[in-house]
Parts: sequence; structure tokens; C-alpha cells
Amino acid sequence: MKKEFYVPLIIISLSALFIVVSFMVFISNSNQYWLKRKLKLGAIILSLSASISACQPFATCYDPAPADYMYLINTQNNEIQLNISQTNEIKGIITPPLTKQYSFRITDSNYIEVQRDNIFADDGAFDEDSEEFTIKVDTSLNSGKYFLYLFTQKKEDQPDSVNAWYKYKLFINR
Repeated sequence: MKKEFYVPLIIISLSALFIVVSFMVFISNSNQYWLKRKLKLGAIILSLSASISACQPFATCYDPAPADYMYLINTQNNEIQLNISQTNEIKGIITPPLTKQYSFRITDSNYIEVQRDNIFADDGAFDEDSEEFTIKVDTSLNSGKYFLYLFTQKKEDQPDSVNAWYKYKLFINR
């Protein structure tokens, strides 16, 4: 079973114990022993509940959350299956678009760049709270595994490294 299943069960168990200890504090007229136990349980519950209340994308102290949340439609586990003989388009949504320029980069499995371009809103401008966009993959790419990176700047301003907030495995089939 996954951590996502165990943490809520532990929090529920600790919450029940917290209620019992709170009752003991009440009937013992704020006894120091029970008061210390109540504070410790409360701190543990707060720590654990913070770990399950975070939303995507998750940020840490060392890794601040991105300003623009970019989401690609029809992805599973950050993987995209694209049958290029049927379509070369990947659809996505930016919520909320805080900048006006976005771009993408596709590299092969050896991280060698094969395509780089700007991303444009489907309606022409990034001026709504939620904007749809379309990435057009080069139809001359061979079948295989690639990586797709999304950036919050135009293609000319992308960093040289492929270290981006949004990274997807792209599997192209024909």
C-alpha cells in the first residue's frame, strides 16, 4: 500500500487518541502530564496533516513552487503516448498564466535537443484565469522515447540545461 493510504489512517488514530487525552486534561483539571501529551499529539497531527494537504505541484523549502501551473491533458504518471500518424498535437492548460510567454523543448533519450518552440494560447493571448494551449510536435521525429520540457519564458530565453519544472516522458509511435 502507498503512503497516501497510511498517513490518513495514522492521523485518524492519533486524532482519536487526542480526543481521549483532551478529555483527560479536562477531568484532571489541566494536569501537567496530560497537558504535555496533548501538546505532543497535536504537534504530530499537524506535521502529518501538512504532508497530505499539499497540492500539485509540491514545493519544498529548497524548491519553490512554480508561478504558473502547466498541465498537459491525457497524461499518466508524467508520460505522454503520441501516435504521430494520427495527430501531432499535445493539448495543455496553464492556470493562472502569470507571464505572457511560454515555450517547450523536446530532447531525445540522450538529452539532445530535437525541437524547441514557443507556446501560444489557443485563443491568441494569455489573458484569462485558465488558458488552453497546443504543442505541435514535429512530424519528422522517429518513433521512440523523448522528453518534453515546459518553460515559463520564450524559447530564446530557455536555460541551456534541461532542468525545468515540467518534464514529461514522450513516447512517439507511428
